Amino acid sequence: FLRRVITTGLHYTRPKTIARAITLKEGEPLDETALVETQRNMYDLALFNEVNPVIENPNGEEPRKTVLLQTTEARRWDIAYGAGLEAQTGTVNGSNNSNPNGTVGVSPRVLLQISRINLFGRDQTASIRGNYGLLEQRVDLVYQYPHLFGNRNFNFSFNGGYNNSQDIITYSASKLEGSLRLTE
Repeated sequence: FLRRVITTGLHYTRPKTIARAITLKEGEPLDETALVETQRNMYDLALFNEVNPVIENPNGEEPRKTVLLQTTEARRWDIAYGAGLEAQTGTVNGSNNSNPNGTVGVSPRVLLQISRINLFGRDQTASIRGNYGLLEQRVDLVYQYPHLFGNRNFNFSFNGGYNNSQDIITYSASKLEGSLRLTE
């Protein structure tokens, strides 16, 4: 029988966040399937690099056992960056519009993405992604809240962004967009 479950390795994650993932119940028979399901649920939160469930003194005579969940939290911040060169045909060359098809335009481009998981100690994620070049500038904001209010069937996300494409003979556009999504 299960005496209790002890979780170690939580530094930023709230115990309430993982409480729903633990399928083992105190006082019930110790079940290997529930132990594996608890480990899978913890990995599904995407907050941990490692989850090791260990039964304390598994071969002992004691009828009630303690289960230790040893966790290693994943890094909360992720930063990605890059630089490159982008080329595009149809770029207007200054005030000289003698070529109706435009000319080839070349622009340096930089990219940056910053993501944060385990927001407020919960299984929430926020990201900002952007690229900047002379031909196009774009920024996107993303917020994801899977398992909305602890319910595994409901997910919430918000996406928003701004895109500015310019100096192209066929069009010049700026676009501001956003979306809210609640899924079951």
